[in-house]
Amino acid sequence: MHASTTGPHRKTYNSSAFSAGTTSVVGERVLLMEDTWVTGATAISAAGALLREGASGVMVMPIARAVSPSFW
Repeated sequence: MHASTTGPHRKTYNSSAFSAGTTSVVGERVLLMEDTWVTGATAISAAGALLREGASGVMVMPIARAVSPSFW
């Protein structure tokens, strides 16, 4: 998957911000590694794009969780 550098704000779900790469994911189960989970929008958008491209399942595994007291 390739992320777009332009488009809607990153804190909202937008699977169209990602486009297909050269490797097919049709029927594959994919583990999506996320470096830091802030709102989850980027990871969930990438997962949605993988599902759109035919992945049979996507699991997101964040390495770290950023917590902002003002967000909660």
